[in-house]
Amino acid sequence: MLEYSPMFAGYFRDFVDVIFPPRCFICEKKTNTEIICVECKEKIKPLTPPLCRLCSREMREKDTYICNNCLKKKVSYDRVISCFIYDEPLKNLIHLAKYKYYDYIMKFLSLMMIKHISKLNFSFADYNLIVSVPSHPLRLREREYNQSIILAENASKFLKIPFKNGIIYCKKYRPSQSSLKKETRLKNVKNNFSVKEDLTGKNIIIVDDVATTGSTLSECAKALKERGANKVLGLTLAKTQ
Repeated sequence: MLEYSPMFAGYFRDFVDVIFPPRCFICEKKTNTEIICVECKEKIKPLTPPLCRLCSREMREKDTYICNNCLKKKVSYDRVISCFIYDEPLKNLIHLAKYKYYDYIMKFLSLMMIKHISKLNFSFADYNLIVSVPSHPLRLREREYNQSIILAENASKFLKIPFKNGIIYCKKYRPSQSSLKKETRLKNVKNNFSVKEDLTGKNIIIVDDVATTGSTLSECAKALKERGANKVLGLTLAKTQ
């Protein structure tokens, strides 16, 4: 029986890379990374100030703090921090991660998210719990994993704030938000989340992949606050503009 040899394993990886060189998921160019090339990575645009202090939407005027959309609606979260603009090629990568079961793409994107939040002038010191936007069990059967958990787990490790799975859950199986028009998204998720335990006095970060209208985050925040949460911060990889 052959013994495992790290040297042999290294030779084998080199051999595989020669026969099947890593290629960018976006442009298929040969790359040193397993996900995307440098050129495609540079096309992923970070959200940069000035931003709406409530939803992270890009603003034109530096002395305006809340965007017009947020002024017109009532939300349950205290703030949402999003990292990147939901546009190509990021949009395609998120789609592959969610619907083609490429969970390692979401792990790669979570590291990009962490690098971005490490540069923000924002203190997470007041927060003492991280949760993720839940998927209904039937949805998990379709996708095999919850992409928001991957993002939340990596954020937890970086921020040194405990992550707890299963605190918040979906009551009913409903259509995916991505398949719905903006005006019907709030109705789709309204009162569809519940929380299993007492959260009195907790300041909570709730993590999701994409913020569009903010309806899902707001409904989750409402459920968390109904069980005693003090503050709820939304943290997302991307945001539509």
